[in-house]
Amino acid sequence: MTYVVAPHPDDETLRLASYIPWLCARTQHPVVLVAVSDGGASRRAELKGWTPAYEREFRRSEQAAAWSALTAGAGHIVRLGLPDGGVQAEEVGRALKKLDRRGARWVVAAHPDDDHPDHRAVVEAVQGLGARTVRFSLGTLMSGEASVYRPTRSSEDQIQIAVAAYENFGRQSVKDEFSALRRLGYVSRVVSRSTELSAAAPRPQPSAEPARAAASEPSPPAPAPPIFVLGNQKSGSTAIASLLAECIGGEASLDVLYQTRTRLADLLGQEDAVATLAQRRPKVFAADVVKDNDVIFLLPSLLAAFPDAQVVFVVRDPRDNIRSILNRVDLPGSQADLTADQYDDLRERLPGWYPILTNAGMATGPRQYVEALADRWVRAAQTYVDAAEHLTLLRYEDFCADKRGSIEALARSLGRPVVRDITGSQDRQFQPRGDREVTPAAFFGEDNLRRIEHTCGALMSRFGYPATD
Repeated sequence: MTYVVAPHPDDETLRLASYIPWLCARTQHPVVLVAVSDGGASRRAELKGWTPAYEREFRRSEQAAAWSALTAGAGHIVRLGLPDGGVQAEEVGRALKKLDRRGARWVVAAHPDDDHPDHRAVVEAVQGLGARTVRFSLGTLMSGEASVYRPTRSSEDQIQIAVAAYENFGRQSVKDEFSALRRLGYVSRVVSRSTELSAAAPRPQPSAEPARAAASEPSPPAPAPPIFVLGNQKSGSTAIASLLAECIGGEASLDVLYQTRTRLADLLGQEDAVATLAQRRPKVFAADVVKDNDVIFLLPSLLAAFPDAQVVFVVRDPRDNIRSILNRVDLPGSQADLTADQYDDLRERLPGWYPILTNAGMATGPRQYVEALADRWVRAAQTYVDAAEHLTLLRYEDFCADKRGSIEALARSLGRPVVRDITGSQDRQFQPRGDREVTPAAFFGEDNLRRIEHTCGALMSRFGYPATD
């Protein structure tokens, strides 16, 4: 038996929307909601002209619908009927002790650090039961360390139905908390704590039953590994990573080598390069989506450090890709080569871009600048081809044709829920925009365009980029 103790209607959904479906899928035991209070003291209900009795009836109906959704109709509810705003730990404790507690597991839709007195009373009461372990949950507006449970493809609909059950009152009563739940991607954050036996509670007699129950308790899943978005510079990877993170309700960490002041050339050839960097700067790699284009050249090291990670490779037509890079650094595309002064000026103005144009650490010797950028595109694309079974491909051109659709399809292909509509963000400018109106022939001239197509031609056709007529 697992008891989920909720101080008020909506607490079980705000705090445990992803955890409850996860729990129900992994246990054969009944999962019972203990509803401590049914409400009745809401100022909002009073302003609507509701009597306390009608408010309680309405909130019970919302909670019942939400609980049915989260448990797929298999959950039960025990109602204690204690006064909203006046919950006392002693009363809760007496009521809980009347339940069948043999081998019971306890989950609380509250946390010891909560401000609400009803929540603190419920926490105190459960702590006094003598359970070996209690799972508490963080509120949507709280911070703290916890195991993170995310929506799955199978639980997405359950969660949305549960949240919708509170549309008419609960969501209007605590708007900030429901808004935060949506921003967080409907995750649940659960903390397991061993509890001290309360002096007021009788010490349970030694029994093998609790030990067997504890041994069979499913361990919380580790937080999902990050999604890595890789590609060549100016391939659209920043926009795609940012929008993907927004779509799944997560956070993005962009340009991790830049954040850690690390040069690609210093990492090339080191098998443990990414593992060492992640160990040294774990927060940089802790986001839901991590983007760094240079890491495509460290792919074996990345896969060794994050064997369960999902990796997205963004590719763009090399003619547009190289033109966009040169636009970004304010250099022409049609010169026979850059002059020494131009290289020196680039190194002073944009030191981070200098090794990209010179292929530092990868080129075997000095190369004409357009050839060097073409060679870099080939190296990135070939890395994808060699490990295609481990990566997910997204063409920049397909993304531009349907930004929202391609991002949502990408999220689903990675097994991540679509929790936010990115329509309002999809056209935001994430990087300085290049000159998209100029044709490749006009920008590069005949010789440099031929250099690009000669170097990239075989791989261009693989990705569906035709040669210039």
